[in-house]
Amino acid sequence: MDAFQLIQSFFSRMRCNFCSHSFTPEDIQLLRQEEGIYIVNVYCTHCETQNGVAMVGVETPQHEHSFPDPELTDEELMRLAEFDPITEDDVLSAHQFIHNLDGNWQRFIPQEMLERCTAPETESQDD
Repeated sequence: MDAFQLIQSFFSRMRCNFCSHSFTPEDIQLLRQEEGIYIVNVYCTHCETQNGVAMVGVETPQHEHSFPDPELTDEELMRLAEFDPITEDDVLSAHQFIHNLDGNWQRFIPQEMLERCTAPETESQDD
């Protein structure tokens, strides 16, 4: 299975936002391909509705692509590189944690962050 077929298979597990019909591989059309990057059009042929355009990065042994966060410094990126990538299990665990939060969810936020968020902003005075 080539990378584009894998992308079609991935989107075939999703449903149309408008009619809830499952996408077929034919609903996923390749618009553009570059080194490990695919831009695809997602169109529901069942209800004939445009569902969007997606840019999908595919890692292959020849092309490993990384899209750095423009808000992170080089030092932060190096520090974060020490950690393992987030797995599907990590995402499921986070979902379960958030799902089980009760009305007292703020107890999980560090006190200093709460104080920073609730402190009144001081405005500069022009004299």
